[in-house]
Amino acid sequence: MKKTNFLLCGLIVLLSGVSSALAGNIPGLSREEGRLDLNRVQKQITLVESEKYGESHGTTTLRVGLVMLDNGGSTDVSPKATLYLSTFNESEEYEAGSLHKISHLNELISAERVAAGVYDVIVKRYANDFGSILKTKIRIDARDLTGDVREMKGAQEWEYQQITTPVNTEETVIE
Repeated sequence: MKKTNFLLCGLIVLLSGVSSALAGNIPGLSREEGRLDLNRVQKQITLVESEKYGESHGTTTLRVGLVMLDNGGSTDVSPKATLYLSTFNESEEYEAGSLHKISHLNELISAERVAAGVYDVIVKRYANDFGSILKTKIRIDARDLTGDVREMKGAQEWEYQQITTPVNTEETVIE
C-alpha cells in the first residue's frame, strides 16, 4: 500500500509540474537544447520586426516571436504543445538570437506586445487537478534579453551567437 501511495504521489507531482507554466526566471536554451523539430510547429507569431542602425554592427533587424510546438501524442491530462519565445537579430556580419521555453499549453489564444520587451500571451492549459482547463495570461518580461540580442552581446564576426539572458514570466488565471 505504501508503495502504491508513493507512486501515486510521484505521478501527481510529475503531472502537476508538467501542466503549469514555467513561471519565474527562465534561462535561455543552449544551441543544443534549442534544436527543435520544425515539422512540429503548429503556430508562429511575429511580435516585433524592427530595423535599427547601430554604431557597432551597422543596420540590424531584430525579430521577436512565439513558436508553438506540438508535443506529439498526448493523453487526456498531458499538454498538447509547448510555447517558446524566440529572438533573432542580424546584420551583414553578425547574428545573435535566443530561444526560451515559456509554458506547456493546449491552445494559444492571443499574443501581443504591450511595451518594449514585454509581451502578454493568453493560453488555455490543463490545471493541476488533472482535467479542468484554465485560461491564463502569461506576461513575459524580456527587456534584458531583447537588449542583449539587439546589441548582439558576445557576437563575433561571421559567427552566430546564442544569447541565454533569462526572461521573467508571471502567470495570472483569467478563468
